[in-house]
Amino acid sequence: MRPSSLHALVPVAALLFAAAAASAQPVCTGSSHLLSWPDTDPIWELCWVRPSQSSGHFGSGLEIHDVSYQGQRVLKRAHSPILNVEYDPGGCGCFRDWTDEEATFIADNEIVPGYAEPTSPPLTTCDVGGSGGDVGTFTGVAVEKNLDEVILTSQMSAGWYRYTQKWTLHRDGRIQPFVGFTSVPASCTANFNHRHHQYWRLDFDIDGSDGDTVEEINAGVSPLTIQWEDARTWVDGDTEWRVFDSGSGLGYRIQPGAGDLLLPADSFSLADAWILAYQPTSEIDDFGEPILPPFQTNLCINKIDNFVTGESVENADLVFWYRGGAFHLAGELDDCDIVGPTLTPMGNWADTDLDGVNNNQDNCVDTPNAAQTDSGRGAVRSA
Repeated sequence: MRPSSLHALVPVAALLFAAAAASAQPVCTGSSHLLSWPDTDPIWELCWVRPSQSSGHFGSGLEIHDVSYQGQRVLKRAHSPILNVEYDPGGCGCFRDWTDEEATFIADNEIVPGYAEPTSPPLTTCDVGGSGGDVGTFTGVAVEKNLDEVILTSQMSAGWYRYTQKWTLHRDGRIQPFVGFTSVPASCTANFNHRHHQYWRLDFDIDGSDGDTVEEINAGVSPLTIQWEDARTWVDGDTEWRVFDSGSGLGYRIQPGAGDLLLPADSFSLADAWILAYQPTSEIDDFGEPILPPFQTNLCINKIDNFVTGESVENADLVFWYRGGAFHLAGELDDCDIVGPTLTPMGNWADTDLDGVNNNQDNCVDTPNAAQTDSGRGAVRSA
């Protein structure tokens, strides 16, 4: 694993985040790059930052910020500042990995260094298997501009691990972040079972930075309004969270992915989600450093719980942390486990014109508290 080294905490562009938040129009400067999709009459506009230039103590992977859908702000910033891995007892201990080292993958049609618009889907170590080592010669971000979605792909390296990261933004407003966990040949991964975890930090600014609220939905139970900062775990795969603006009703459902449900939270990963009050200059990550021997578990564990200090998160400017994890059997180098949630829009967002008719009905996906009337769950609870 790489020794610790001082890393720039925040790109210059991060200083402009606060000024940009008041407007849905992305402001991309410095290491940030503008993406508008489709090219004509865009419905998604955002800035992206490649892993090697991402924010955080040791990077935060493929980062996006100032994300707007149909001219409405969704996310101020979304990234993954924390990656860790834990081996079974008697194995290789645990590691905290860095997320700012890029690995090569296959992507054609490189427009400028570090940016490609491939004519066919890019191929990462996840796609071809890790037993043969790294593939391709491209590093950076590949953007697929398809008919119904735009997909951003990058690949990172931390020692023998390879992490494929993607952001898929659909025409209907859905957002799917995912990470694929795999590795190249190494004694630890070849001989010992281990568990990977990635923690996404989703800084929601739905219809403005203030006035957002989170509800937790569990089957057979009344919706729970999260009033104070808290760590949460899903229950038997039936849990989802809803982040919405209390004034406009616009929001997003956060549903665990099928792969996430295979590895419940434990004493190492701690939780599946954290709901926190936004802090402008801190809590971007937990400042954990890459671990060298003796691989002490307490150093590897995420420190997000330290951010839970009892602040109000109802009708507030809030941040949602989400964990996805995967179990790897020893020697499975050519397996790639993919995890990540699906974010689905709620409320009457602007028409996506999927059928060519501007009827303002195509994207009325859901509404906050809809489960109360649809399934008879009753009144909203508070936590």
